[in-house]
Amino acid sequence: MPSTSLLLAALGLLVLSTGCAAPPADPAGSGPLRIMSFNIRYGTADDGEDRWELRRDFVMEVIEDFGPHVLGVQEGVDFQMAELRRRFPRMRQLGQHRMGGTSSEFSGLLVDESRLAVEDWGEFWLSPTPEVVASKGWDAALPRMAVWAVLSDRTAPAGTRFLAVGTHFDHRGELARLESARLIVQQVAAIDNEWRAPVVILGDFNAGEGSAPMEAIRRSGYIDSFRVAHPDATEVGTFSAFRGETTGPMIDHLWCSPGWRVESADILRPRRPDGRCPSDHEPVVAVLSLLR
Repeated sequence: MPSTSLLLAALGLLVLSTGCAAPPADPAGSGPLRIMSFNIRYGTADDGEDRWELRRDFVMEVIEDFGPHVLGVQEGVDFQMAELRRRFPRMRQLGQHRMGGTSSEFSGLLVDESRLAVEDWGEFWLSPTPEVVASKGWDAALPRMAVWAVLSDRTAPAGTRFLAVGTHFDHRGELARLESARLIVQQVAAIDNEWRAPVVILGDFNAGEGSAPMEAIRRSGYIDSFRVAHPDATEVGTFSAFRGETTGPMIDHLWCSPGWRVESADILRPRRPDGRCPSDHEPVVAVLSLLR
C-alpha cells in the first residue's frame, strides 16, 4: 500500500486564469514539481469552430499559465508538437509518435530542462511485443505506446530523481486497456528496479476510475493524485467533447507511487468568455513534492 504521507494534500484548489502571467522558470530556488497531462486533440480533425488554428493560442496559454515541469501530451501531430517546442523552448520532447518517427499522434513527454535533467529515457508499445515500433496489441483499434524518463531535480540534492511515464490507452479495445495497464505496471517496475525512484504515470487512459484497467494500476500501489486532493468530488468528467461538460467519468489521470506528497491536484476547466474550450479533454494537473 502507498505511504500514508501520500494521503496528505494541501487544502484549496489550483485556480487557472488564462489571463494571468506564466509562472517563472526555476533558475534558482527549489520547490514542488508541477505535472500536467493534456490531450490537445489532433490538429487535422475537422472540428469546425473548434479546429486547431482557432484554439492553438488558447492551448498554449493554458500550458503557460500552469507552467509544468513535466507535460504529458496526447494526440499531438507533428506540426502541433513543432508549435509547442517553439512556444516552450526550454521543454525537451521525448519519444516517437505512435507509428514511429513523427508519423501519427504523439503521446509522450515534454520536460522542462531548466529545472530537470534527463538521466535516462525510453519508450515501449502497448502490445505483447512492446519493443516493436508501431505494434498493436490485443483488441486495440490503433497502436499505442508509453514514454518514460528518469529525471533529476537540478535544484535538489544530488540523487533526487523520479520516473515519469506518459501514455494514451486505446479508445475502443476494452481488453487492450486492461492489458496496457498491466504492461505499464510491469514495465515501469522493471525500469525502476535500477533507479528505485518515485514514479508518476500520466495520460489519457480512456478508462474511468472504477474500471478494471484503473483498478489494476491502483492495486499495484498507485494513487490518483486528484483523489488525494478531492476525495469527495463528483463532477469529475475530463472529456467534454468541446461542450464544456463536467459530468461523465474521469478518464485522464495522474497516478503517483509512494515517495510523493500531493500538495494539490485538479482538473482544470479553462473557458473563453464565449464558453469555448481549448480541447475536447480537460487538462489534469498536480503539484507534487518528493519525500526525502
